[in-house]
Amino acid sequence: MSFHEDHNAITLHDCFNTSFLLLAKYTAHLQKTASNARAKTTLDTAPPRIWFPISYEAYTNVAEDELKKKEVYKALSRSYLPSIESPVSLASESDIVRASALWFLHPVMKAMQVIVPGASCSAEVVEPGVRCDVLVTVNGQNIAVLEYKNRGYVSKNEFMQACVPEYGERNAAQIVDRLTKGFTTDKTEWKTHLTGSSIILSKQAAAYATRFGTKYVALFDWDSLFLWYFAAMQITAIRQASHGLWAYGSWVEKRDRFRMALLGFFLRAYRERKARGSQYGNPSRDPWRPSQQEMNQRRQDYEVQQRQKIGSKNVDAYSRRW
Repeated sequence: MSFHEDHNAITLHDCFNTSFLLLAKYTAHLQKTASNARAKTTLDTAPPRIWFPISYEAYTNVAEDELKKKEVYKALSRSYLPSIESPVSLASESDIVRASALWFLHPVMKAMQVIVPGASCSAEVVEPGVRCDVLVTVNGQNIAVLEYKNRGYVSKNEFMQACVPEYGERNAAQIVDRLTKGFTTDKTEWKTHLTGSSIILSKQAAAYATRFGTKYVALFDWDSLFLWYFAAMQITAIRQASHGLWAYGSWVEKRDRFRMALLGFFLRAYRERKARGSQYGNPSRDPWRPSQQEMNQRRQDYEVQQRQKIGSKNVDAYSRRW
């Protein structure tokens, strides 16, 4: 067991830069995922075919900026992490849930409540066909979901099979090819590049996203944190949404970044919903396609080139090609 006495005297503020407890190196026996025991809603929900990486620093940077503020530091320095139990069992998913509530979720939610008044979380929240472990809300509005898994279930290798590490116009053809020519991996005939347990985990995450109307779903198994951002999701009505063929994902395995990444993830989720308002349900642009700003700039550049070549008379005619 990795145990240090000084872990009993860590303030909630300092814990965000403290390595997350390793505790026992015991790895729970991973039972084969029994799809027929899963809720029909989960089975009927298709996972993303591919995902594009976002550095977890995009989230930790947000959290770090907030934690530097004087009022946040002062509020979180008054309280401490719960004392460590010795030993601590992590042999089951229920053990993970209990331990995480003490040393993972608690400081994150305390920070959220200081930074975002009205933030709260609820456990085992039910919507038709699904039940999530933790639902984060702000003034009653759904912001993000956190789902716990047994130790070892969130496998980096299985998730990375569907990762497209670089995306842009220069490899757009390759990306589209992976979307349209993926291999069949489950009964729904949905073509995804995810493998193993990551398929059912991502089905669950996608089901939570659509049912709870949030684009942010985190998966945590004590040793790994995976952050789904379903940017392509389109929400048409409550509990009616399509999460799209792709999503963004962030893999976090540095133990001193778990709390910071989750806090930043929740903050980003809140800020996006607040900033976009009624437009939150609209899907983001496919990342390999040029933005409208880029298209406008190309058109301007094209017109300049044409004026230099043929003068201004026929520029409008040429511009209509766009």
